Amino acid sequence: MGIIQDITNIFKTKPKKEQDKAAVDRREKQDALHKAFSDIQQQRLHGIISTLKELSTNEEIKANLKQTRHYKEFEEKVTDIIETYNRKLDHIDPSIKESQKLTVLPIVEAKLKELDKWCEEPTKTDKTLIWKNIGNVIKHSLKAIKNIGNKGYTDEIEKVRYYMKAVKNAKQNTKEAKEEVRGATKTFNS
Repeated sequence: MGIIQDITNIFKTKPKKEQDKAAVDRREKQDALHKAFSDIQQQRLHGIISTLKELSTNEEIKANLKQTRHYKEFEEKVTDIIETYNRKLDHIDPSIKESQKLTVLPIVEAKLKELDKWCEEPTKTDKTLIWKNIGNVIKHSLKAIKNIGNKGYTDEIEKVRYYMKAVKNAKQNTKEAKEEVRGATKTFNS
């Protein structure tokens, strides 16, 4: 009976070499998935940073923001976030870059939260729509960071694009609104 038991045990378990090979294969697949996910996160975070760069460098946006007293402080905060992002990526050792890329995410997220809270002040004091739209860009960028890796990310990025378009066209929208008001008052006065 001992020989039969030994034979059944042999068929129940794989040889040690096959078990080790399967474990190594699983580990390699997990590492590849982690690397791919890390790359996706990094690309998406880079997209959000690009949006912030556009907020601070686009001439139309700058022209609208310079009319308010909060422009300099806003520009400093956005520049700080961008520099932090760039500095963190520059100082990462290339041999361990993949594992450290994720450490940039919480730092940028924390700075975006500060900027989001700060954007509430100009919205209240200046009463301009551009600050409200910039606040929405920041808020939805934060939500996008939280949703990196799932479908919610694309939804939030669409909202970011919508509000960025509103920020870019703020001057044009203001001119159109003034023309509509003038047209309405002319018809009202006639």
